[in-house]
Amino acid sequence: MAYAFARLERRERDLEEKIELSTGGTRPAEHVHEEVVTAMQAVGIDISDRTPREISVEELQNSEYVVTMGAVRRETSVRPAGPATAGTGS
Repeated sequence: MAYAFARLERRERDLEEKIELSTGGTRPAEHVHEEVVTAMQAVGIDISDRTPREISVEELQNSEYVVTMGAVRRETSVRPAGPATAGTGS
């Protein structure tokens, strides 16, 4: 969902040449849930052809920004994915 909204925003702001997007999960489902497809169709975005995929640690480390979302967080520790940024305390 976040990826679909980000793609739309990027297109509407004519930023396709400036912003690269990636999507994936740490434990991706086998398919996009029908409820999600229906919810996105209700706001005019078709994701029915999408297939969930796993995102790699390397992809995360090479990202400038990471947006996360999910129903439940089950991991017990959280660590920064990318290199530390000066002045952030990371």
